[in-house]
Amino acid sequence: MKHTLFVMTALLSVAALAAGPAPKDVYEETVELCNEWAKDDGIPATEVKAYVEKCVQQDLEDMGYTLENPADATDALALKKGDE
Repeated sequence: MKHTLFVMTALLSVAALAAGPAPKDVYEETVELCNEWAKDDGIPATEVKAYVEKCVQQDLEDMGYTLENPADATDALALKKGDE
């Protein structure tokens, strides 16, 4: 939980500088956080992908990034899935 709070603080501190699509590392961190939240919220396995996609989009937009290329978010999801 402390790690999650630290990462969120770090990501939010970048928000002031954010413009355009998020860098790959920001996507990956956001995907990781959203996956953790899905587990914490008890999201059924059949709904995790949709939950994470919506979470990533919302969080990146909240940080000021745009989703000019939504495939980047999907790529980050695929990277995360491959790490499991």
